[in-house]
Amino acid sequence: MLTPEERNLVYQRAYLPEHLIDYVESISGAEAYLHYDHLCFTTGNHLIFIGYPLRTQSNTQQAYESMCGRFQPVTVAVIAPQLWFPSHTCQNWSEDAYYQLVLPVPHFHPDVAYMVRRAARELQVVQGKFGREHQKLVEEFLSGHELTQEQRFIFK
Repeated sequence: MLTPEERNLVYQRAYLPEHLIDYVESISGAEAYLHYDHLCFTTGNHLIFIGYPLRTQSNTQQAYESMCGRFQPVTVAVIAPQLWFPSHTCQNWSEDAYYQLVLPVPHFHPDVAYMVRRAARELQVVQGKFGREHQKLVEEFLSGHELTQEQRFIFK
């Protein structure tokens, strides 16, 4: 469980959706922990390890091994830019793709820039809770996509 100070630290340094504690906890039902500048989430005997450190100088392998020692998971999902253990040591191995937006963004076509400005004017951000409507969206997403059991577990 994270202290309020740890939560603030995470949100100050977050740069991935998986660093957004409330998002991951609401989707997965898991609880967040911070160790060696890495986040992990646990639910039952399952560990979700985020291998993107909150600071650039951090030992990902050490954080992973320490969290596995602490929580003794039966299953582990690792989200990381690269893995430090060979694929043959894993029971189920799958890869995913992430896209990176290089900042600053190059110039847009004027029509696209206009649409972005207009959308920004009309955007409203409100605070709420993960409710029935959100659960229905998740269920609709899951029913319309071919996902592995491990990928589906994230949305449990």
